[in-house]
Amino acid sequence: MKKKVLIIDGILSETQRRFPHIDLYKFKILFDGWRIQSMRHGRKSPFFSVAWKRGWLSEKDADEFRKYIGLR
Repeated sequence: MKKKVLIIDGILSETQRRFPHIDLYKFKILFDGWRIQSMRHGRKSPFFSVAWKRGWLSEKDADEFRKYIGLR
C-alpha cells in the first residue's frame, strides 16, 4: 500500500513554513495548477482528479507537488 501524505496538514504546513505568505486560497491555486499540468502530461485517473476532496496524495504524487511549488 502506498503511503498517504495529507494535503492540508502535511504539504500546506510545509509550504507555510517556507513561504509564510501562502494561505489556503493561494495553496489551492497552486494545487490546481499542478493537477492540471499533470493531467496534460498524461495523468487522467479519476483518483488523481479528486485528490483535493479526498485530502491526501500518495508519497510519489506529494513529492511531485512539492517540486512543483519549490519545496524540493
